[in-house]
Amino acid sequence: MALTGASDPSAEAEANGEKPFLLRALQIALVVSLYWVTSISMVFLNKYLLDSPSLRLDTPIFVTFYQCLVTT
Repeated sequence: MALTGASDPSAEAEANGEKPFLLRALQIALVVSLYWVTSISMVFLNKYLLDSPSLRLDTPIFVTFYQCLVTT
């Protein structure tokens, strides 16, 4: 790196066993995107389950408890 005087940052990262920055950034973006999609889909699933006139579920606490149990 520039601060340590290394001429090739990628060679230094490989020597330390670290992944390249671009690969780490893509992995982080993928995880954040997956979390976002899952979170938004759970909001719509909850709305469908708790507001659907065809299902007529009168158990919002059970639905919430079950989702927390599955998440854990």
